[in-house]
Amino acid sequence: MNCSGFFWTFGRIRCIFMGNDFANRGTDMKFQIKKAAPADGQAIGDLIGEVWAGMEKKEWYVPDDGEQIRSLLETGEGIAFLAEEEETGELAGVFVVVFPGKGEKNLGREFGLSEEELPLAAHMDSAAVREKFRGFGLQRRLMETAEQALADRGIRYLFCTAHPENLYSQNNIRGLGYEAFQRKKMYGGRMRDLFVKRIPPEGCGKDAANLFSTEDKE
Repeated sequence: MNCSGFFWTFGRIRCIFMGNDFANRGTDMKFQIKKAAPADGQAIGDLIGEVWAGMEKKEWYVPDDGEQIRSLLETGEGIAFLAEEEETGELAGVFVVVFPGKGEKNLGREFGLSEEELPLAAHMDSAAVREKFRGFGLQRRLMETAEQALADRGIRYLFCTAHPENLYSQNNIRGLGYEAFQRKKMYGGRMRDLFVKRIPPEGCGKDAANLFSTEDKE
């Protein structure tokens, strides 16, 4: 499948792929998925910016910079995961999750969550895969890793958004088990479809009260 620029915007989930996703099928390459530390923030921002620079529909995407991501990780208001090529250690892909807490921008409010349920929500915020590493399923692997980590933290609701005309992004979101529940203008009047994925109670680990504990900071 050819895609000149693929991203979701949680208001951005922003999953970005450039070109043919299947270009590297059959290439012998292995990757390590690991949790990011605050010190990785700049590298994450640089990768996202690199991929964004090659996109056609730049108006559909507002990238965070490295300092924003570093602050997010340092304060515990989010977590991130890295995919690194095992032989060279090169950063191949990233995935960022934001914990909106009880803030007004929590998409759980649009979904109808109660005040008590809002801390159980996470925004699947940003993902990017470097062009030469596309075709290895890294976006899915990163997202699955993030979802498991969120379940272990007691998260029950995963939210993201996508532009209605971005069919490639829409299909990938739905394929990962997300369901659309609303369409509205967001982010300066840009139309977005809002998606949610529920994690069943048996898939949850720690109580949500521990979501912002320091033990997950590196």
